[in-house]
Parts: sequence; C-alpha cells; structure tokens
Amino acid sequence: MVGTLLAFFAAGVVVRPLGAAVFGHLGDRRGRRLALIITVTLIGLSTGLIGLFPIYDAIGAPPHLAHRAAVLQGVSVGGEWGGATLIALEYSPAHRRD
Repeated sequence: MVGTLLAFFAAGVVVRPLGAAVFGHLGDRRGRRLALIITVTLIGLSTGLIGLFPIYDAIGAPPHLAHRAAVLQGVSVGGEWGGATLIALEYSPAHRRD
C-alpha cells in the first residue's frame, strides 16, 4: 500500500518541471492570469476526479486512471507554483521584492 501511494506521489512530483515549462510559456505568451486560472481549474478537476473513483472493492478501481489524475495534478502544481510566484513578485512593491 505504501509503495503504491509513493508511486502516485512520485508520478506527480516528476512532471512538475514539465508543467512549469508548459504553463510558463503559456503565461509569457497569453498572460499569467490565464495560465493561473487554467492551472487552478486543472488541479481542482483532477483532485475531484480522484475523489470520485470508486473503492477498489467495488470494481477494482483502474490504477491507470488514478495515475493519470496524479500526473495531471503534478503538471498543474508545477505551472501554478511558478505562475503564482511571478504574479506575487510583479505586483509587490519594489521595496519588498528582495
């Protein structure tokens, strides 16, 4: 059980740099606010999807769906972290940026 949980956690952590690159590019091209809205929506949807999976005893919840949702969470967190940090930095007063 612990190994399975660590595998899902690792899948989400490994793809965070990919999410940062994808949403960083989107934020530079289309605006950081739009990128942040997309990442918050994606992480909410993927978390909700994980919560809606039936228990294993009911149908033997397909692990590939949970894995894909964990990867989507990781991509979203990677994009959200960089975008939110940049927005906070850009809108902070100059004397507080250091």
